[in-house]
Amino acid sequence: MNTAPSLATESDPRWYARAADLPADHQVEQPWHTRSWARAWERASPESIRHHHYLHLSDGPRPESIALHLTDHSPFWDRLLVDSATEVSWPGPVLYAGSLYGEYGGAGSASPDHIAATLHHGMNAARDLGACALVVPNLPDEQVSLWQGHRPVGVPAPVAMFTDLSFTATMPASLEEFAAAAPNRHVARDMLRQHRRGTEAGLVLHALPGQRMFPFIDRFGDLACATADRHGTPLYTRTMFAHLAEVPGAVMLAAMHEGQLVGAFYSFVAAGRLHLWAAGIDTGKRHPYTYTWLMAESISYAARSGISVLDAGRSNCRYKSRHGLTGAPLHTLIYLTCPRPALASALLDMGERLERYAATGSPLPTPDLP
Repeated sequence: MNTAPSLATESDPRWYARAADLPADHQVEQPWHTRSWARAWERASPESIRHHHYLHLSDGPRPESIALHLTDHSPFWDRLLVDSATEVSWPGPVLYAGSLYGEYGGAGSASPDHIAATLHHGMNAARDLGACALVVPNLPDEQVSLWQGHRPVGVPAPVAMFTDLSFTATMPASLEEFAAAAPNRHVARDMLRQHRRGTEAGLVLHALPGQRMFPFIDRFGDLACATADRHGTPLYTRTMFAHLAEVPGAVMLAAMHEGQLVGAFYSFVAAGRLHLWAAGIDTGKRHPYTYTWLMAESISYAARSGISVLDAGRSNCRYKSRHGLTGAPLHTLIYLTCPRPALASALLDMGERLERYAATGSPLPTPDLP
C-alpha cells in the first residue's frame, strides 16, 4: 500500500503492517483500541480480512493507533442485516477503521487534527486498496458530530447510519440499591426473584481474568456460538476468545453449577467501566434463570469491585431498558470512495430499520391505528 502524504496539521503519521510492531498503548480507555486487541484480531478474527494496516499518529494530546482492516465479509454486518430485515450488499471490500465487533469505535479522536488525519490517510488507503468505503463504526453521538465537523478536503460527506443502542448504568453500592432505583418495580422484583432462585439452585459466580478462564474457554466458545446462532447469525468462532484473553482487563464472569460452566459474560474492565461484551448461555431446562442471574451477579460484582459504570453493551435492547439501563445511540459513518447514491439511500434506510428494531423489536413501521 502506498503511504498517503502527510497533512500540514500533523507531524509524524506512520503505517505499520503488524499490530505487534505498534508503539505501546498510551491512555487508551477502550479495550477495542488497544494493541492487544489488534493482535488478537490478526490471529483469530471472525471477519474475512484481506489485510491489516495500522496508522499511528504521534502528535497532539496523546499518541493514537488506528486499526484499518480491509474486509471482504463481517458476520456482524450480517447480524445488522438480519435485525433490519433488509439486504445491503457492498460492491467490493470495505476498509473498517476498527471492527464492527468493537462496541465503541472512534480510535483517532484525540484531537480534530487526528480525526482529519485518520480520514485523509484512511480514504487514501481505501482508494489504493480498492475498497468501496471507509467505515468508522459505532460512534456515540458526541463523536459523530466531531467526525462530521473535521472532514478534510477531498473526503466526501459520510452516510451516518444508526447501528444500535449501547446500554449503561451508573453503579450504586449494591444490587438491592440498583433494583430499588429501577423504573419498573415489577421487573426489578422479578430480577431479584430470579437471582434468588438461581442461587438457591446452586449457581455460583466465578470471575476469571485472563488466562484463568482457559479451562472453560472451549465450553464458553460453544455456548457463545450457540447463543448467537439462536439470534439469527453465527457471530463468533470457537477459537477467538482465547486470543482475546490477552486484552488488558479481560474477565469471564462465569455462572458455575457443580463445577460446570452453564453461562458467562465475556467482559472487559477498563477506565472504571465493566463492559459485558459477549454472552454464552446454556438454555437447558435445569438453568432457566442463568441470563438474569448473571446480570444481577454482574451488578453485584461491579459494585464490590468499585466499578463506576456497568456497560451492558448492545442488543437485547428492550430487556436492558426494562431493567433500568439507559440506551445511547451508536452511529456508523460510511465514507464512500466514489458516488453511489443508491447505496447511500439503502444504508440510510437500513439505519432507520435498525433504529425501529432497537425501539420496538421489529424493523417494520408500526401501522397507523384507525
